[in-house]
Amino acid sequence: MRLTTISLALQSIGLISARAITHPNLRVETFINHGSSFDMVSSLIIGSQAAVLIDLPMAIEGAEALADWVKLMKGVLGEKSIVNKVHLPTPYDFSFFTLPGDEATPIHFLNPLTGDTVDETLFWIPSIKTLIAGDSVYGHDMHLWLADSLTKALTESWLSTLDLIDYLKPNVVIPGHSLSNKKFGCSIDVDHTRTYLKYWQKEIEAKGLDHFTPQVIFDKFNKQFPGLLNLNSSTSAFLLNSTAEQFGRGGTRQVHYIDLAAYADVEALDGWTM
Repeated sequence: MRLTTISLALQSIGLISARAITHPNLRVETFINHGSSFDMVSSLIIGSQAAVLIDLPMAIEGAEALADWVKLMKGVLGEKSIVNKVHLPTPYDFSFFTLPGDEATPIHFLNPLTGDTVDETLFWIPSIKTLIAGDSVYGHDMHLWLADSLTKALTESWLSTLDLIDYLKPNVVIPGHSLSNKKFGCSIDVDHTRTYLKYWQKEIEAKGLDHFTPQVIFDKFNKQFPGLLNLNSSTSAFLLNSTAEQFGRGGTRQVHYIDLAAYADVEALDGWTM
C-alpha cells in the first residue's frame, strides 16, 4: 500500500467507532474482495474503542461488498458504532498511529519497501505480532504480479522485503491478494512468494527480456506452480498472463505511469539496511 492510500484508509474511510467492544488487545479481521478487485485482502484492525480499515478494493462492487461486511460488525460493535461521516484525505506524516484507548499498542508503518512495485507500506502490529503485508506478499494459492518488476534490482529488493518480514518473526502475515483467508499464518504465503520470485529470477529474468515467447513463460510458471489457475477466480490467470505478456517476445506490454526501469540500484531501494 502506498502512503496516499494510507491517508485514504485512515481518514476517508476513517476510524470506525467501536465503543461496544472491550478486548485487551487489538485484533484483525480480514475480508477477500473477489471479482474485479482481484481477490484483494482488506483488513479491519479492531481495538477497544475504535477500528481502522486497511486496503480498499479497486472496484465499486467490491467496495459495496466490503461496506456491507463492515456494517455486519454492528452486531459486535453496537448499532451506533459505525460512523458515516466522510473525511477528505490529507497527508499523514507519522511513522505509526494508535487507536483511542489502545495507545500502548501502536501500529507501525514499514516503508518505503519494495513489493510488486515500489514504495510499498507494510503495517506491523507488534503487540499481536501481526503483519499486514500488502502487495509484498501473495497468497500461496495464486500467481504473483510481476509486470512491474522491470529491473533485477526490483526483484532483489522485493526479496529483501521478504527477509525483513522473516526477521520480524510475525505470528500472522496477511497477504495483499489471496483466494481465501482461512490459512493465514506466519510463513506459508511468505515462503510461496519467495519461491516464486526466485524461480522468476533464475529461469526467466536472468535470460533477459524477449528470450521466451509469452506462451512459453506462461507454460513454465504453470508447470512449476501447478494448481494456481483456479476455476473459481480469474485473478491468478490474469496475473500470470500479465507477466507473460510483459516479458515475452512480441507480448503486449503494460502501461507504466512511473519510470520503473530507473529503479536499477538495489542499495538505494534497500536504503533501510545500514
